[in-house]
Amino acid sequence: MSGKINFMGKRDALKVLGSLLLLLLAPSVEAQNCWAPDDIQPPDPAVAKSAPAAEWMQDLKAAGAVLKSIRTLQTLPEIRLRNNMYLGYPMPGFGNTARVSANLYPPHTWEGPCGLKKGADYFTKAHLHVSFNEPRNIFNNHSYAVRDEQLDAYLEPQALERVGEEILYSHRAVILTPDRLAPWVPVTVEEYLRFKEREAQKELANIEKTLSEMINPEDTSGEAEAMLREFEKTDPAQAKQLRKMIEENKKTREASIAESLPEVRRQVEEKQRYLADLNGYIAKLSPRERGAQAVLELNSGEGRYGMAPAGSAGRGKLVKLNPALSQGEKAARRIQLIVLQSFANDPSLGEPMTRALREVDYAELRRLIR
Repeated sequence: MSGKINFMGKRDALKVLGSLLLLLLAPSVEAQNCWAPDDIQPPDPAVAKSAPAAEWMQDLKAAGAVLKSIRTLQTLPEIRLRNNMYLGYPMPGFGNTARVSANLYPPHTWEGPCGLKKGADYFTKAHLHVSFNEPRNIFNNHSYAVRDEQLDAYLEPQALERVGEEILYSHRAVILTPDRLAPWVPVTVEEYLRFKEREAQKELANIEKTLSEMINPEDTSGEAEAMLREFEKTDPAQAKQLRKMIEENKKTREASIAESLPEVRRQVEEKQRYLADLNGYIAKLSPRERGAQAVLELNSGEGRYGMAPAGSAGRGKLVKLNPALSQGEKAARRIQLIVLQSFANDPSLGEPMTRALREVDYAELRRLIR
């Protein structure tokens, strides 16, 4: 061995350097996740008869293709995907409901080259839903903040960021309406206070009914006496014991009523005062104050009648579904509303699923509103 060190020639060195640069500059090839065949739930026979099912299937598949084009869903590690689709019954004022859900499945649910085991939907790690004509999906958790026969109100969703021409809301939802019609309108202070008035009137009616039943209890003595006389014909001793028990129960009930009456009367008076105060408060409000948006208090007792004190963000502003979004008794537009929502059963997928919402081709989905 000579001990000399052989250095590569200049030309060879340039070749190696060029190869390294090509490797560094070449685009990385990402593994593409496998999509199992779509799972299409057959529509109920009544739905299939009343709805243009074939046209709906085309729309659902078009929405499914949009979901399949989302880069984040294609490249999440250790995930297999499937679009689940269904066509449902009509929603008054909106047309038939429908949904396409991109579901994410972990490896233990996989079967074959690109399939899923039976029952795989029980183990999904996340979902991205495209729902059609389901107005409650506009709002977080579908939960009413205020509801009775005259008012369905929700806390106003908070905008998180703009995604192109759309708005991504903090409950990970994007809402598409015809001509960008506002999905909701404010609930005014007067609307909210009238709800509180109806609520108090119902409570007062229930308390007054209880009071009336306590003062004028149902008289069942005639029926009891007839029963006892029949019983005496067969078992006089037992009938005598039963008569004694009935008398004791009657005295106990009368004593209980006498003890409870003052409290029930107090509740009636308290609720009457509440209603009088509430109506007096409404009467003193200016037109501007009545028409302002109602804001719910954060903690009970912070504001009057459950409203946040002036200047406080409270629990949130009250809104209701925009009446203009409804098409009335006969929907002229087959698709009137599209809501996209992401859900992560696996907390680590929360941010990736929000990122997936940013990558949706919303222009393509908007073409389905017709």
